[in-house]
Amino acid sequence: MPPVFSIVIWDMDGVLIDSERYWADEDFFFLRRAVHDWEQVDEALFVGRSIDGMYELLTNQYQLQMDYQEYCEHYDQVAKRVYMEKAALMPHAYEVLTSLKERHIQQILVSSSPHKWIEFAMDRFRLKTFFDTIISADDVGGRGKPHPDIYQYTREQLNQPISAIIAIEDSSAGVEAAHGAGLTVVGFQPEESTQDLQQADGLIQDLRPVVRIVDCGIPDR
Repeated sequence: MPPVFSIVIWDMDGVLIDSERYWADEDFFFLRRAVHDWEQVDEALFVGRSIDGMYELLTNQYQLQMDYQEYCEHYDQVAKRVYMEKAALMPHAYEVLTSLKERHIQQILVSSSPHKWIEFAMDRFRLKTFFDTIISADDVGGRGKPHPDIYQYTREQLNQPISAIIAIEDSSAGVEAAHGAGLTVVGFQPEESTQDLQQADGLIQDLRPVVRIVDCGIPDR
């Protein structure tokens, strides 16, 4: 029997790359200096967002005192350190990517991160060969998740029936973005996750079930 889904769209941070903990830890040091009353900031809101989306959120809601150019320069430095020195592959990521590639399942990477950050991760972990296409918020004018633009753009590039596509997301912003484009979404929610993914069509705690979901569909909760 053919698989239920012939295309898997992967988020990067928090799904394939274990990097979120570093963004939410000491690598926000420059923002702590620039935002008054940092303890009032809900860092969970940053997960899955583009750097433009974070800047808008921090400026509008938390009175960030930093111009956009300086903000981007700082973030580029942090991103290189996170992806090239600190982050690791998620458990079973390579195993699952390899299995899907061997079964000729099309795999797409869709990330709110800029292309230059994605390149850091792809080069370090040698993942680029797994993906038919890599799409960044850069490709939609920096308008990342939770806006649906990045997934709508991906659908246009694929030009495939929406029923053939499944997205794997670890953030509420990512789930909202994928649903906004009409996609089926599996929420990846490891035990340590604090994200509310109840709006996802299915939930997994590690990546291995993705192979079975591709073949058989999402089981009932």
